[in-house]
Amino acid sequence: MRITDIINKHEFKRTQSINLVASENLMSAEACQALQSDLTNRYCMPDEKNRPADMWDYPNQEFTRAVGDQTERYVREVFGGLYADVRPLSGNNVAYVILKSLVPPNGKVFSIAGENGGHFTTAEICRREGFSIYSLPYNKATGNIDIEKVRELASKIKPDLVFLDASMQLFPYPLRELREVFGPDVIISFDASHTMGLIAGGSFQSPFAEGADIIHGSTHKSLFGPQKGLITCKNDVDHPDRVSARIKEIVSPLFVSNMHIHNVAALGVALEEMKEFGEAYSKQVIINSKSFAKALYAEGMDVLYPEKDFTESHQVICRVESKEKMKEKMQLLENIYIHANGIKVPILGGFGFRFGLAEVTRRGMKEVDVAQIAKLVADCFLERKSPVEMRKTVVDLSHQFANIEYAFSSPSEIGLMKCAE
Repeated sequence: MRITDIINKHEFKRTQSINLVASENLMSAEACQALQSDLTNRYCMPDEKNRPADMWDYPNQEFTRAVGDQTERYVREVFGGLYADVRPLSGNNVAYVILKSLVPPNGKVFSIAGENGGHFTTAEICRREGFSIYSLPYNKATGNIDIEKVRELASKIKPDLVFLDASMQLFPYPLRELREVFGPDVIISFDASHTMGLIAGGSFQSPFAEGADIIHGSTHKSLFGPQKGLITCKNDVDHPDRVSARIKEIVSPLFVSNMHIHNVAALGVALEEMKEFGEAYSKQVIINSKSFAKALYAEGMDVLYPEKDFTESHQVICRVESKEKMKEKMQLLENIYIHANGIKVPILGGFGFRFGLAEVTRRGMKEVDVAQIAKLVADCFLERKSPVEMRKTVVDLSHQFANIEYAFSSPSEIGLMKCAE
């Protein structure tokens, strides 16, 4: 079997299924076209004033650099920062850039513990670099950072960086309160990997206005771009805090030489779409998340934080009885062509599922449709219907929503999308 045969099998199954993985989304036909354009064959290097003296130059950079410049302009416009950097290749790449550039040797980092929804790589990066890492306290009742306990911690230890590295986030962080606790001199970096599309659409929170110095993350979750990384800072490189300057200096050549300009171009297209459709899209994502959670809860599922209307993001978290039951139910979902993450549940503990509603929203689904999906999930978990019957319903629903919405191009059938990566 050739690689193309495997891809075709994957593409076909995708036309039959519903994806509720919170860390995935769909790019438009135009964004995919950027990925498979001739840019995928080309290098894009910084111009002479922005690269080390001994770094090679390449010919024919007029259009590749124009793509990079325009995309960074979009980042500044969408997120409101004065500095933008789209050279990093991924979210993990971005995290290492920020930690390496802004934390001094033997420095101190406050971050979100894995058991509270933080990303698992932060602690490992800090360990390798010799940084001391401290977990921001959480309040189980609110599902969020416990400001009073943070205040106690900050009175004893002053961090060099507050690194809000969320992989599971239901509610906006109390950024204004964090800024008040830490004062103006401590750098706060907001990991928007999951919520970037909601922030870009103006439907979640506004990190810069609320006290963050940096917004960083990957670009393929609630933001419907390619698998890529970006950094944007409130202040530009000439600001006395030198946050942007230190980031700019370390990205190249330590972490990136060629920025993979085809990915940058696809990100630029996604940001153009966000500028035009982001408000409507992001609002519908959150409406769908709440509708899905309410429907799942009404079916008797243990959905987190009903007293807080379940969620303010694209994520919904549901607990099950045990790790074994999680694995069993994940396979049951796969059998009926519904894809979802089995997880260790943050904050409250146990095991369960992190559902994401961004991708089904991009396919044009509304409240009634996601409520139907929630009913299917509950029927599957409780084994109330036969897998054959439920799978047919999933396939029919998937076929009903075969287009990609919130895009400039004519809706394109998902199964016909041909992305280079």
